[in-house]
Order: sequence, then C-alpha cells, then structure tokens
Amino acid sequence: MATQYKAPQRFVVAFDGSATGQRMVSAVAMSPLLRGLQCTVLTVGDETASSRAELNGARDQLIAADFEVATLVITGEPETALPKYLAANPVDLLVIGAYEHSRVRHLIVGSTTTTLLRTSPVPVLVLR
Repeated sequence: MATQYKAPQRFVVAFDGSATGQRMVSAVAMSPLLRGLQCTVLTVGDETASSRAELNGARDQLIAADFEVATLVITGEPETALPKYLAANPVDLLVIGAYEHSRVRHLIVGSTTTTLLRTSPVPVLVLR
C-alpha cells in the first residue's frame, strides 16, 4: 500500500552519549538536511548526572547550529521504548547512529539499529 509523502516537520535523535552518538549529533548540526525542523534529543535509560550532561551537550551543539531543540529521557530498553514513544508523539523521522559490530556478535546478540529499522513507526535516517 503506497502512502502519501509528507515532508518531515519534527525529528528525534536517539542519543546514547557514545562516541558514535556524538558524531551523529555533529553530522546533524553540520548538515542542512534537517535544518529548520523541530528536534528532540532523546535518551533511553536512567537519568544520571552524567547522562544529563551528555544530553545537554548534544542539545547545546544543535542549538548553536540554529536548531529548535528539546531534550527527553525515557525509561526502558531502546528497542521497545523508542517505537512506543514515536507512535505516541508527533514525530516524522527518527535519526539513529549505525553501530559497527562483528557479524558473529550481530548474529548472537542482534542489533538495536536493526531492530529499530524494523519496528519504527516513522522513517529512519541512519548516520554512520
């Protein structure tokens, strides 16, 4: 079933504070692709002083690049909490980082990126 294209207005950056996550935020900040859209930088897990500092750093980098940014921490596991959040909120695009794992590790434990590509109710932009 074909769906009508809708230009995105809001996007979520799934941010975990890792080096990959920080590179992803830098790529979004430097690119004109999403500029002008409302952005939420979202972390899944327990909120700690360290995770809040990393989240605020990502927010500040995007604000410096002229994005309108909100931050949010939600509890749970990324594979289930993110799709649930996306389905319940007005979000048009999910931005995630691709993690590099060996093929053996991927076969044994899977991949959060792969799961989100399969379960996200909105289009996904994967940055590497």
